[in-house]
Order: sequence, then C-alpha cells, then structure tokens
Amino acid sequence: MPHFFLICATADCFPAPPPPLANARLSSIIANRLDRSLGKIPSPNSVLKSVTIAIKLNNLTKQILLAVIVLGIGVCLSRLIYQHFLVRALTDRRVVYTPEALAAAVQRFPQSPRMHLRLAETLVSKADGEASMVQVAQVHAAQAINLSPWDYRGWGVLAVAQELAGEPEKAESSLRVSARLAPKYAEVNWLLGNLLLRQGKLAESLEPFRIAAQANRELLAASYDLLWQASGNDVELLKKFAGQQAEAQLALGQFFAEQAHVTEAANVFRGVERQAALKSPRTADFIASLINSQQYEMARSIWAGLVGSGADSATATTNVIWNGSCEQDALKGFDQFDWVITPSDYARIGMDRTVAHSGRRALKISFIGRDTTKLKGEVKQLVALQPGASYRLECFAKTNDLVTPEGPRLALLSQNGVVAVSNPVLVDTQDWQSLVVNFTAPTDTTAKYVAIVRIPKFDYDDPTRGTIWFDDFKLTAQ
Repeated sequence: MPHFFLICATADCFPAPPPPLANARLSSIIANRLDRSLGKIPSPNSVLKSVTIAIKLNNLTKQILLAVIVLGIGVCLSRLIYQHFLVRALTDRRVVYTPEALAAAVQRFPQSPRMHLRLAETLVSKADGEASMVQVAQVHAAQAINLSPWDYRGWGVLAVAQELAGEPEKAESSLRVSARLAPKYAEVNWLLGNLLLRQGKLAESLEPFRIAAQANRELLAASYDLLWQASGNDVELLKKFAGQQAEAQLALGQFFAEQAHVTEAANVFRGVERQAALKSPRTADFIASLINSQQYEMARSIWAGLVGSGADSATATTNVIWNGSCEQDALKGFDQFDWVITPSDYARIGMDRTVAHSGRRALKISFIGRDTTKLKGEVKQLVALQPGASYRLECFAKTNDLVTPEGPRLALLSQNGVVAVSNPVLVDTQDWQSLVVNFTAPTDTTAKYVAIVRIPKFDYDDPTRGTIWFDDFKLTAQ
C-alpha cells in the first residue's frame, strides 16, 4: 500500500523520541531480523565450492563424451584398415586364389572394385573356353567398372572376356575406352595392338604397338616380330613403324640381323646418330651379333664408323689393324676391333708413355721371370680379312734387359691355332727391330687375330725376364 507522509510545519507534527530502553529493544529486534535474513544468503566460499563442483561435473561429462567419440572413430578406422588389408591381400597377383575363394571374398566386400576385378581376371585365366565362366567374368568386370569407372584395368579385363565370348567388336570398343583412360600405358596399348592384329587390321595396329614400345622398350623386339610375321616380312613396314627414334632404329637393326637381313641391318645402324648409337647397349650387341654370324667386314665397318677418329680413321682403308700406333685408349664397351689385353701369369702387359717408336705410346710387356713362359693371345686384336688374299703383317720391337731362351713373335691366330708367325724378337740388340710376316688368309670363316705369342718348344724352358716394347703395327693387303 502506498505510504502517505504528512509534512508539518511545526514541531508538534513529530512525535517525541522513545525512551532509551525502547531504543535498545528496537535495535535488538532489528539486528535479530537482519541475522535471520542474512543467514539465508550463501556465503562467498559456499558459492565458489558449488561452482567448482559444477565445472568438474561438466568437464568429466565432456571427457567421457570425447573418449566415446575417439573410441568410435578408432573402431571405424580399425575396421577400415582391416578391410583394406584383406582386400589388398586378396587382390595381390603374386598370390594365387581359387575362383571360389575370390567369390566368397566378393560376397564379403561387394562394394570393392578391386575384388570384382581380381575375380574377373581369375575367371578369364581359368575359363579355357568354358562359356559360363567367361560370362561370369564379364559380370564382375562390368561391376568393377560401375564401382570405379575411371580405372582402365576393368575395361581391359572386360575386353579379354568379350573376345573369349566371341565378341571382338565389343572387345575392341572396351579396349579403346581403356586406352583413352590410360593413353600412354604399355599394357593397354599392347592388348589393343594384338587385338587389332588378330582382326586383320594391320595398319591400325601400328600406333598402339608404337605407344606400347615407347612406354616399355622391352616390347620393341616382340612388336617387330609380330609385325614381321603379320606383314609377310615387309621390311618397309617395319622401317615405317620404327620411325626416326634412335632406340627403335637400333632395335630394328638388331632384329634385321637376327633375321639374316644383314645389309638392311647395317643400313639402319648407319643411319642412327653417332652419339645415340654409342650410348645404347644395343649397338655393342649388334656388332657382337655380326661377329658371331662371321660378318667381320660389316661389323668392323660399322664399328669403325662409330669409334673412328684421327689418323687411325684416315688410314683405316689401307691398314687393317686399328690403333696400330697404340696412341688411343679403347672406347669402353667398343673394343671389338681394338687391342684387347687380358691378364697373364707370365707378364705384365699395358701401354707405356715413356718409350715409343713413333708418337707417344707403345705396347709394353714386362716378363716376371717364370719358367716356361707362354703368351697365347693375352694381347690381341680381331681383324677382318679377305679369304685367300695375301697380306703383310709387321711391327717394331725394342728390348731392355731381355733374357729368354727365345723371344716372342708377331703372329696371326685363328680358332684353329697359329696361322703365321714372324721371326722371334732378337735378344742381343736394344735398337728398334722390325718383325715381319707375309701370309695368305685362310679360306675358313673363323675369327682371325693379330697377337704377340711365345710358345715354348719344350715342356720346360728357362724363365724369361726383361721388357719388350711393340709399336707401329701394320697389316696391309699385297
């Protein structure tokens, strides 16, 4: 209710103050009531304790909730990892599984494109003309494509199954889709090229074969072989297929050599850029194949065109021996017609820069003093000779402290033994001496070598010691 105050202008309007005893009683009453009222209000300490308990309860709830979430995520991840491990193990091509085992795995993981693909691959490989397995393979290959439409492998397996089912046109369509998804992959283009070849589409197969061979150089020889057979030994078609790429041309030259088309092989190799030919291991293999097929002149001609330089290149038409002045080191991997030095039990052999008949180097043989010293081709050079032609072989030799029952000789060797030898190196002179041998080249087709030989006349002879230098080898037709 509203309170009304009467304002008096006189002192009579105010009551007289209560006596002192009444004042004390009133103060006591007011104080008691205040105490009771204040007792209902929480103290600051009690309020702080309540807030702390609430916060603790909230944090515990949050921690429990977070732990539950983390545990759930961990369980899900563990399940995914376990499933991934199983799928990976079951789709590992190094492990062989039966179609039944893979079919059970597909039921367990129906949404895995890799499982459907592996089952389709297995069914195709084991179909052996069984139409039902081929049909099931197509179903699973199609399902793998539906689950992973950008994976080229599904289209490739589907194509194989379709061809087995007698549907080459569908197989070609599927392989072209696969090739569009993986345009540079060797596997896809190799399958497409073979399919086109089986359909008689030789011209269309060239490009897929070319892409496959560019992606995998090991497919070059197989591509040449397939196209060679399909084209009826068409040399020009294979040249067109090889194009201008050095590696493809080198492989083609090697293929022609294996087919006994030696002239075509040589022409292909001569057309390859020199540095590219030197870098390719196919070049050395090709030269070796010519030597093995006893095409010595052609092999040496190609070899000399690659390694030739300086005086030896200029005199190659007159001097059959290469590097006769011993001035050049053999090119690594291309020593087929250069000096070949192998270890000896009786001497140390190498090139020496301190002594020379001309130029700055000579061939040095230092004998170690073992009895019955033998040299049978530890230093030699393969030469290309015309059968039945007359030749003159010569060099210069110089000795130092040579002690021997009989000095070494300059010789021409073949696989059948010694063809011709010079007189032995003289012991009693330290001047440069000439060693000469004239001979007629044998008519057999075995390899011929110029070499330094020492063949003892008896089962035992005294040790050979000292040093001999050989220089300025020359082999010329007469």
